Amino acid sequence: MKILKLIIIGLLLYSVSGQGQTMEAGDVFDKVSTIISNMPGDMGNHYTEPGNTQIVDWIEMLDDLFTADYSGADTKAEALGYDLVEFSDNTTNETYYVLEKLADSTNYWGTYILNPHAGMPEIILQAPHPKFDFNTGKQAIYCFKELDAGFFMMSGTHRCNHGHNSSCSGTTEVCGNEGPFKISDLAHTVTSIWQTTTEYLFAQSAGSYFIQLHGFTKTGSDPYVIMSNGTRETPAPDPITAIRDELLVVDPVLTFKIAHLDQNWDRLIGFTNTNGRMINLSNNACTADATATIGRFVHIEQEKTRLRDNSSGWQKMATAISEAFPLSLLPVELSSFELALENDRLLLKWQVESEKNNDFFEIEKSLDGRTFTSIGKINGRGTTDVPKTYEYVDMPDNGLNYYRLRQVDFDGKVHFSPIKNILITGEGDSEVKIWASHNQINILLKSEGLGGAEFQMFDALGRLIINMDLMHGENVFPVDFSKNGFCFYRIIDNGQLLDGGVLSID
Repeated sequence: MKILKLIIIGLLLYSVSGQGQTMEAGDVFDKVSTIISNMPGDMGNHYTEPGNTQIVDWIEMLDDLFTADYSGADTKAEALGYDLVEFSDNTTNETYYVLEKLADSTNYWGTYILNPHAGMPEIILQAPHPKFDFNTGKQAIYCFKELDAGFFMMSGTHRCNHGHNSSCSGTTEVCGNEGPFKISDLAHTVTSIWQTTTEYLFAQSAGSYFIQLHGFTKTGSDPYVIMSNGTRETPAPDPITAIRDELLVVDPVLTFKIAHLDQNWDRLIGFTNTNGRMINLSNNACTADATATIGRFVHIEQEKTRLRDNSSGWQKMATAISEAFPLSLLPVELSSFELALENDRLLLKWQVESEKNNDFFEIEKSLDGRTFTSIGKINGRGTTDVPKTYEYVDMPDNGLNYYRLRQVDFDGKVHFSPIKNILITGEGDSEVKIWASHNQINILLKSEGLGGAEFQMFDALGRLIINMDLMHGENVFPVDFSKNGFCFYRIIDNGQLLDGGVLSID
């Protein structure tokens, strides 16, 4: 019997729609404020960690939510102790989808809100400590509304609610004596619905930005605002300096410390934040600080009086974020970056429309999507407005191969391209080879006798979505990847199964 192979593709597949189960109307700010008021405090062990099965079920629920299958999402949410509320906000005329704990549920995993028709879908507002960092939950939902942002996340209890320690690195004094973070501190644990949702959103779009709002008590030597991307590295574009500049426009009194600019500043910079570590591609978000940044994590610590105290300060933050985005273009204007398999070689091809101060490109490769190694270098052209196509050839490994470009300026500044991946499956001597990338599936039939074989692909419900005849040699099928999930494929020749497996969406 043939063993079916698991194939992981970082793509999206299909879309369905449905109707929410619970409907409410009012002001979503008021709804979140009430949730904060009723949130368990710094003791009681109300928070519980999800099990592995619950995490998998939550991801499947998010799949439904982000493909507008609200009925399916609500059914899955209810099984997890959550309710999906279709919320009509009468102050914005927007319809939000609110994931909140059911009244009789003991799963205090947090509150999550999707804005399916957001004007700024790339902005994700996070409030991990709404009960401890005064008004950060209210500030986050206020900014979410004002910005017409894509997603809102807020934890479900006080960060010190549970007595058990997180296994992740780092210590704090906020729960008493100096010691490890607690499992209820959702910015410092990886076994949580919060971290799972952050990972899911991170994978959804290469253009998303996670803006995490915190608060601190200012001492005499402290600035008003401490900002960090979770590392000492400077990304390009740099959202933190852009937000800082806009905050100074609305409040010139503000003072700042920024971890990647003020290299000696080490207070409240979020390096042990597991959300930031993951977003910055740490090889272990629980225990290892990130060593590089892609600039998508924005950690903001704020003194109370100027930005957190009331709606006047919240509006300053909303205005600054609104003005800071979209971010300016990279020094190299990259118009395309594609991967193409030619026999057993992989061609990396990228086109630039212009270059500014461009010293060289370094081609980096990874087999896990996190740890990248340099495999080649191509010199840039300094500064020019003349378009150019660059190429590099690699011998890919079986399985998923991840690639990115590391562009380096003459002054040493480093910028990264989006990550691309391609799947290579099948042993070297196999008669059938299948791989996929972005919007197509490639199948290679090595034997002339296999011409006339049939390729079939089925969605998660078992419905046939592709049925194509294959020719000897390479066959290419365009696929509209528009939903997370999974599907099945098989290749049949004269009634015999030649190959089959699961296309699991990562």
